[in-house]
Amino acid sequence: MSHLKYTDGSPLGAKFGAMCHYSQAVILPSGIVKLSGQGGWDRETGSLSPAGGNGEDASKENEFLDVATQMDNALDSIETLLRDAGCSNGWSDVYQVRSFHTNLDSDAFFTMVAKIKEKCGENHRPIWTAVGVDKLGLEGMKVEIEVEAILPIASSK
Repeated sequence: MSHLKYTDGSPLGAKFGAMCHYSQAVILPSGIVKLSGQGGWDRETGSLSPAGGNGEDASKENEFLDVATQMDNALDSIETLLRDAGCSNGWSDVYQVRSFHTNLDSDAFFTMVAKIKEKCGENHRPIWTAVGVDKLGLEGMKVEIEVEAILPIASSK
């Protein structure tokens, strides 16, 4: 499918992509940009543990990054991927958000609301679906966020 353009956005994205055989984002010929779900791993180490390990031996909830930190990390990864894919307006180009939460209580829900509002600004409100799930892809993941955006239309002069 040579008409599709794939990108990983960062060395960490490329590492995860190679490890699990997927791409972080695809740009469709229509200008739609679809991002894979982004977890809350540390963007430097790829770890979900505050200690920087892989979390495999963690047996307690607090041995993983807290949900607010994971949301911040996932949203920052999304912003990096959007810009790498050509969405020069960042979050202003996003029209759809899907978030998956292992604990979708009202605290997590309204924390997510505040963080999306902070990223998008007061006047940009993409459509959003929040889903509670039992488990996500990696041990310790508390949130996974995927978005769809559209490339800015080049102005013709």
